[in-house]
Amino acid sequence: MTLLVKKISTSDEKKICLDIRYQVFVKGQNVPLEEEVDGKDDESEHYLLFVNKQPVGTARVRYLDSTAKIERVAILDAFQGKGYGKQLMQAILRDLQNTPGITKAKLGAQSYAISFYEKLGFSICSDEYLDAGIPHKDMQKIWKTEQKAIASWKPYAAVSLETIICFCISALCLGIYLTHFDGNWAGAVMMVIIFIFINMLCVKRIIDRFSLAAIMLLIPIAPLAVLIVFLLLIPVLQWLK
Repeated sequence: MTLLVKKISTSDEKKICLDIRYQVFVKGQNVPLEEEVDGKDDESEHYLLFVNKQPVGTARVRYLDSTAKIERVAILDAFQGKGYGKQLMQAILRDLQNTPGITKAKLGAQSYAISFYEKLGFSICSDEYLDAGIPHKDMQKIWKTEQKAIASWKPYAAVSLETIICFCISALCLGIYLTHFDGNWAGAVMMVIIFIFINMLCVKRIIDRFSLAAIMLLIPIAPLAVLIVFLLLIPVLQWLK
């Protein structure tokens, strides 16, 4: 079985979304057609859920400042109760959480489906009301993008700090040895090899951990950082000498 959630881009795909909504809401729940087609589809983004290449579910999203309003979530009757609605919602939420400026998702849940949305992290934020004669409650899910961004950078900061510490220690050891150089070239070469080996391990750790974009950003900064470290080590080495 293959499952795909797609943000649509053509009028034919939009018609499929409207057809699914007609089957679920108008024919299945007796929602008046003029209320189901409310004139807001052109200002919305629409999603289609495919199961084995067959369109079986849909939803739309409208953006209101920093809030994404998820509406018209519909799964064809023959495919309900199989977890497809959860898959559709999870895909939409992932998309919204990666959308700059969006910090909250909101929806009007039919009362019987409240527990479904609670399992997705939504909480009730209104009293019960009637929409098209069906009991609803508003629900919302809030995520803090700033805290998320900070948390995502913590591993990178830790790796960067470890790398700086290793480089400083190895550079200091090499500097101390060369400052007290007694003509033992074999020892000097060995110290240089150890210094290069330690820093190659540090570079490998950065490559394994950081994205390509972050590495490209570090490339022009690295030589300057090395120069600054050596300039700071000079007075330390002079004092030790």
